[in-house]
Amino acid sequence: MRSVRTWLMRSGTSKGPYFDRRDILKAVSNRGSIDILSKDEINVVTNVVGSGHPNQINGVGGGSSVTTKACIVMPNDDGTCRYWFLQCGTSTLTVDVSHGDCGNMIAGVVGTRFHISIDIEFINCIRRVVLQLKWG
Repeated sequence: MRSVRTWLMRSGTSKGPYFDRRDILKAVSNRGSIDILSKDEINVVTNVVGSGHPNQINGVGGGSSVTTKACIVMPNDDGTCRYWFLQCGTSTLTVDVSHGDCGNMIAGVVGTRFHISIDIEFINCIRRVVLQLKWG
């Protein structure tokens, strides 16, 4: 696997990596659509988290549901951003999409968007728009 930038942040009682989707797209051959992630994109995330081992010893996950979360962030041209929330499995290489969202993890989306592209318009705007992409 190619290297992919990630930001590891604690958001409230949750912790997980945040990714720039454009970096993930460079690392995989099978790409999803603008609003849908491909299996290869999801596999990048589960590998970084360490899904597949109860202690996630090969990744940054902590072996529990609150430390096995991730977000993929994609900036839009208009200064907003989209994101996907992924609740990764601990012992299994799975992603549970029934949760839909994690209020704690959304706090890190704006910070990740800032790191992805330091953009004066984004920094100076009073209102930040974040669009969550739903599963299924």
